[in-house]
Amino acid sequence: MLLKVVIPRIVLFSVIIGLCISLAPISGQLYLKHQIKNDTAQLFSSYREQYNTYLDNIALLSSSFSYTCTPEDLHRLRKLVYTDLTVRRISLNLANGVQCSSHDDVLGNSKFKLLEPNFKKDLSLWVTNYPNQEDNVLVVKEKTPKGELIIYLEPLVMSALSHKYCSACLLTSIYSLSNPTIVYWRGEHQLFSQPALLNYNINDSIILSARASRELIQKYCDLAMIPLAMLGIIITLLLLSLQKSLLQRKVSIYSVIERALIKNEFVPYYQPIVNTQTNALYGCEVLARWNRIGKSIIQPDEFIPYAENSGQIKPLTHQLMKKAIRELSELGWQETAHVLTINVIPDQLECEQLAEQLAELLKNHKMSSTQVSFEITERKRFSDITAASAVIDKLRLQGVEVKLDDVGTGYGGFGYIQSLNLRSMKIDKMFVETIGTSDLKLSVLDSIIAFGQQSGMEMIAEGVETQEQSEYLSERGVYLQQGFLFGKPMPVEQFSQYSI
Repeated sequence: MLLKVVIPRIVLFSVIIGLCISLAPISGQLYLKHQIKNDTAQLFSSYREQYNTYLDNIALLSSSFSYTCTPEDLHRLRKLVYTDLTVRRISLNLANGVQCSSHDDVLGNSKFKLLEPNFKKDLSLWVTNYPNQEDNVLVVKEKTPKGELIIYLEPLVMSALSHKYCSACLLTSIYSLSNPTIVYWRGEHQLFSQPALLNYNINDSIILSARASRELIQKYCDLAMIPLAMLGIIITLLLLSLQKSLLQRKVSIYSVIERALIKNEFVPYYQPIVNTQTNALYGCEVLARWNRIGKSIIQPDEFIPYAENSGQIKPLTHQLMKKAIRELSELGWQETAHVLTINVIPDQLECEQLAEQLAELLKNHKMSSTQVSFEITERKRFSDITAASAVIDKLRLQGVEVKLDDVGTGYGGFGYIQSLNLRSMKIDKMFVETIGTSDLKLSVLDSIIAFGQQSGMEMIAEGVETQEQSEYLSERGVYLQQGFLFGKPMPVEQFSQYSI
């Protein structure tokens, strides 16, 4: 018994942790992407104001130069680079071809590639290379009648990312949606063969893209292993705790129902079934109620499903049947032709115990077997149709009819009527309530009624709540009706006073 409990728990534990760990590659990649995106956003947030202030003042800056490359221009160029960490170099290209720079060396005729022609007002964004350097440089240009102002920007954001994650395992690049073939990049250029890990919008047209090496991704996958394993353990413990709680609840409900059976707390309520053709009482259906001592009446949908699953429905049905036959015999039903209908599940009709219990009760209370019928719901499946058929035949020989409840709502349907040779059926409330509406199920109701008439079956409609529904059914030959229109389920004290 211990192994039966322990082994499934070990399997559950292993499966959940395995599933969680198997998510490590995806989780690691998502985590790395999240980290780089956050770092990029924070870095841009830190430098954006400085960049924007500088670029917005370029026109003012440009006007401060004489564009003659005089010592005054050179002094101003050097001072600007020295005081602003976002700028690596500033150059002036005069209209006459003369160049001067904030640095002593002159870059010469560098090849500029246009990245974004309309980066800001009167400004364009370019990419160029420093001589003898593999990395390229991002450049802002402003053209004036006197010449060009060229600002070489420091790759602060991209350098910071490379410094954090390592230059050989991360490639960051900037491109423009208007000209995606020109790219400004930093890092290991061979990583261009890898798919982009993320694309970060710097503005409406400029995108920063990041690519990571397999080694870096694997590092973050490994980092994700332990948290995911812990998550798997937590999920497993929660599921086991939930399973234990449900099991305790199930055992608890079983014990409560068992005590209620011992205390005889389950009582029959009776709902009238009326023949509208004769305006007389045909009989009643017995419905279970739980009358807990000192508490309010409990409705059947709160305990019947548990009783059915636990097998306690059999002693519960016997208790109800015993009380109902005794109470109705005390009302003198044995002197009438009224029919008492009792609900059973398919399992109860697959063995002879029910028939034997009924025969004994009828004998003790001198009621005719023709005054008792059983209802089996179509919502549950028979496991042994052959055994059920034999028991139903035996009951019919005793004069007890078996009705099919909830026709058209569940499993066997009309197949049960044929295989079990049933002669009576109950039309479910879900079809009756479509009367007077445009619901498509109304046509199903008409089909069920037509089938019943052609088969010569007794038909009882349940859930009849309005006069319109009653008249519709009566006009189509369904005279046996049950529902709130004729009376709610009631205890024997009220039922004894019932009149149509």
